[in-house]
Amino acid sequence: MKKVFISTFLLFSLVLGAEEKISFNEQVRPILADRCYHCHGPDAKEIKGKLQLHTEDLATQERVYKTKSGRERRRDAAIIPGKPHESIVWQRLITDDEDEIMPPIDSVAKQLTKDEKEIIRKWIEQGANYEKHWAFVPPQKKKVDLKNDDWCKNDIDRHIGRQLEDLKLQPNPEASKEQLIRRLSLDLRGTPPSLNEVDAFLADQKEGSYERLVDRILADKAVGERLAVEWLDVASYGDSQGLFEDGARSMWPWRDWVMKAFNDNKPFDQFITEQVAGDLLPNSSRDQKVATGFYRNNPVSNEGGIIDEEYLLQYAGDRVRTTSVAFLGMSLDCASCHDHKYDPLSQKNFYEMSAFFRSIDEKGKVGKGAAAPFINLPSKEQSGKKTSLEEQMAQLQKDLKAENDKAKAESILVKKVKLFRNDKSPLILTGVKFLDYVGNNPKVKASKKIKSDPLFLIDNKDEVRVNGHKAFIEFEFEKEIQISGLELRATKKNIRFLKDAEIHYFDAKGKLVNQDKILESAEVLVRKPNTKKYISLLAQLNKADRELKNLNGTIPTTLVMKERKEPRKTHILERGSYENKGEEVFPGVPESILVMDPSYPKNRLGLAKWLVDERNPLTARVTINRYWQLLFGRGIVRTAEDFGLQGDLPTNQALLDYLAVDFVENSWDLKYMIKQMVMSATYRQSSTQVKSKVQVDGENKYLSYFSRRRLDAEFIRDNALSISGLLVDKKGGRPVKPYQPAGLWKEKGNATFKQDKGEALYRKTVYTFWKRTVPHPSSVVFDATDRTTCVARRNPTNTPLQALVTLNDVQYVEAARALAQRMMLEGGSQLDQRVQFGWRLATARKANSAELALLKKEFNYRLNEYKKNPALAKERLTVGDSVQVASSDKNELASYMAVAQLLLNLDETITRN
Repeated sequence: MKKVFISTFLLFSLVLGAEEKISFNEQVRPILADRCYHCHGPDAKEIKGKLQLHTEDLATQERVYKTKSGRERRRDAAIIPGKPHESIVWQRLITDDEDEIMPPIDSVAKQLTKDEKEIIRKWIEQGANYEKHWAFVPPQKKKVDLKNDDWCKNDIDRHIGRQLEDLKLQPNPEASKEQLIRRLSLDLRGTPPSLNEVDAFLADQKEGSYERLVDRILADKAVGERLAVEWLDVASYGDSQGLFEDGARSMWPWRDWVMKAFNDNKPFDQFITEQVAGDLLPNSSRDQKVATGFYRNNPVSNEGGIIDEEYLLQYAGDRVRTTSVAFLGMSLDCASCHDHKYDPLSQKNFYEMSAFFRSIDEKGKVGKGAAAPFINLPSKEQSGKKTSLEEQMAQLQKDLKAENDKAKAESILVKKVKLFRNDKSPLILTGVKFLDYVGNNPKVKASKKIKSDPLFLIDNKDEVRVNGHKAFIEFEFEKEIQISGLELRATKKNIRFLKDAEIHYFDAKGKLVNQDKILESAEVLVRKPNTKKYISLLAQLNKADRELKNLNGTIPTTLVMKERKEPRKTHILERGSYENKGEEVFPGVPESILVMDPSYPKNRLGLAKWLVDERNPLTARVTINRYWQLLFGRGIVRTAEDFGLQGDLPTNQALLDYLAVDFVENSWDLKYMIKQMVMSATYRQSSTQVKSKVQVDGENKYLSYFSRRRLDAEFIRDNALSISGLLVDKKGGRPVKPYQPAGLWKEKGNATFKQDKGEALYRKTVYTFWKRTVPHPSSVVFDATDRTTCVARRNPTNTPLQALVTLNDVQYVEAARALAQRMMLEGGSQLDQRVQFGWRLATARKANSAELALLKKEFNYRLNEYKKNPALAKERLTVGDSVQVASSDKNELASYMAVAQLLLNLDETITRN
């Protein structure tokens, strides 16, 4: 595990006064966890010197142990409370002996600084009091009083204001209305506000205008799409299998369920419960089963030769990792091979958690397409049509059987007979006899090479097997012959492969003269030529069958969870190897977090109840922290994926705890909590930076101003599409394939990328087909994840490639052309009007005179250049598939396009400030 030293001591000074009370959680534990726990922490198998420092009992009591020979040994306590100079820990920290000093000279852990040693000394001197890790202590809701709370809009501001008072910092004034509406729209919808919305908000001067704006935006269906993007990262959602060939699979109905759940404001405890165990709820609905796709997002493989058990264990492990990060903010992954080095999570805990997922009715090796268990999701129209076709086919089969029982034609003239299947089933025969025919055997060919002779041996014990899609065997005679039918033989175990097979008879001219369909199964089947009515009924049946198959091909499927009758056994795996099975374990949870209520069932439903138990100290905190991160750019706990000992301490634990309790008290109402956050004065601050504030709080952890943040990958693209007018605001449905460089998929396998056409090119990025070995390239450049694992926090980067994407990618160049067209068609008749219109579309505010002058200068320069070289202007305007509006002056349109590119690449355009 990568070690991250926690330097956040909140508001504690490192210059220690005699009267200062040392905090174990905030000052001591971060030092011990970073420098000592690797060898003296929770992992009992890796303990050095028989010493563990992570609990008070182990650190402060005499160490008694037995040697390999069975002799009892005793060692002094490592820490003697109140007596640092008699404590072994202190002595080993300050010694000059390189063989004795801790951490060892050759260790990866750095030596303690003078200030850190002083913290340890004072802590021991003050009694060496241990505290339970803050994240494992149930949160408490405490209100805060300020000397002056005129600035405050709600309790969030009082908590923030208390810290700012301690730091002697003043909050920033409120941002302008243009900034507020753009900030809200981008944060909650992922796209900028329309100019009509901006103008309406500016015109609303009545009290409560901002709250009315918040309510309107929260009611927008785009909120579900915006919030889903974050949850898709957490769930590692993808439209492909993720491993080996990484073929396509259908998971988008689950993605649509997530969006609907957010838009419906489904209580978050239900949101969790239905995804963890919707199929186990009493009388579970189709939607609740779809919700369990949350746990089917993990990468799977269809590689030949894989060991089923190895991959089933891997899939269960993936689900444990997702559960721990998504709901607990903890990394249980480190406990898959050994006890956790830092957190109180044992290897047994990991495999007890994985036992919840060892009862799923799935296979390690999946096929192409939907991997069981899955469900079909026909629409009402599709269900009606499917029922109608099935009833029609059932009646036709009855009619065929009745007609088949009637007298048959005596014989027919044929030159070729073909026996075939319309599906993937094989044909397996032990004999074929042409009735009333004596002569040379016909030539035989098949969908796969076979030997023909055994087919004509009566009572032959060998079998002929023809596999493959639409398997067939064809018999062709030297000349047209007279036969009165066919006799087909198959072994008892293989007769099912004859049912639904068809027989076609052809004359010398290749004309179909008779046909038959085998509707029953028997070891010996005698088939006679059929009547015209039978052939007509068979044609109707085949037509209905084709329609049903085509219909079934359009019905979406989605992967779900489903329990096996008997769960698989789960063992602790030594060193994480599936071959080295240790102690058998059963479904359970880490009791260091919360003991499971004995009334809860020991299955996924019990796990869900444990996760949303109001006594669970983590779930509400972790959830609130992620949405704080979404709105403020940084979580109250920066390491949203790690609330453990190696994660960052909260910058304002009292606020996090207040919000977590408030969340549960208000029935896990997510939109209520989001509204509280965006209604706060903290959220409404301007983003203006003052040097004095940066010097005190360079990372703006304590929010004395609003942090500017570049838009996430999906919303940079959506922003450009929205500003340009190209965005197609269609909700839900199958994933789409917009522009990307040719050949990328070929580099990772045999799949071929086929770009969509029409409106699919301009839908929101959340609907883009996500192939996990080759994710959408322009999104990855802007730090989108590949979604092979659960991710609770993206790590933003700033690279030259990003500028190259927004300046050269087809999607962005086309957006610039479309924006230029909007400027000319909607912006007025004058250059000033058109440029101002484009600027407002991009930023929601009016450009000042200096900004307008620069853009006009660029326009005039480009116009002059294009007049000299009209072919260049024409070439620029051909980028992208969208329709180009007819213009009498291509040079003018290309010049506005150059201005539009500048607007779309402004830092202000791709930044939420």
